[in-house]
Parts: sequence; structure tokens; C-alpha cells
Amino acid sequence: MQKALFEFISYNIDKNEEIQKINQVFKSWDKSGDGILSKDELFQGLASLPHMNITHEEFEDLFNSIDINHDNKIQYSEFLAASLKFQTKSNSILLRQIFDFLDKVSIKRIMMET
Repeated sequence: MQKALFEFISYNIDKNEEIQKINQVFKSWDKSGDGILSKDELFQGLASLPHMNITHEEFEDLFNSIDINHDNKIQYSEFLAASLKFQTKSNSILLRQIFDFLDKVSIKRIMMET
């Protein structure tokens, strides 16, 4: 149980490393090299991810939620913001799972055992 908590904490310590990874993904998906992801580039990038099954409707919803300025393109800043938001949501889910595991009697708090 402590291992899971330490892993969660260490995972969140170095955001700079995560941003570098996101930058690498963006650059690898930007096939035209113009610093912008087209709909097709984003779709192809997502399709390259393992276990990514997304319908056309889901993709359109995702694209529109990322395309903050509605120019039908994904700027790096939009991609970064969406990636970090997704990561934060994933971390919240993981933290809730850890808490629920530790809250063995469902009292919504964790008691120290002596």
C-alpha cells in the first residue's frame, strides 16, 4: 500500500519530463512539420495508440474539445493542455482507487493501524 502511494507521488514530481514526452508525441504526430496537428494527423496519431478504438463521432467530439480557438487545427498549446488535463483526470482516478483500497471499512477516511 505504501508502494502505491510512493509511486503515485513520484509519478507527479517531474512534470517537466511529462511535458517533454508530450512534446515528442506531438512532433511525431505532426507529419507535415508545421507545428500544428490537422484532424487527419490527430486521428492517425490516436489510431497508432494500442487499444485505441474511437468512433468518428467520438473523435469529432474529442477534436472539438481540444480545438479551443475553433480554427479546425490543434496548436501545440491546445494539445499540451488537453494532454495534461487527461493526465490529471487519470491521476485523480488512480488516487481514488488507492484511497478506496486503503479505506477498508468504507468510512471515507484512512485510519493508521498500530
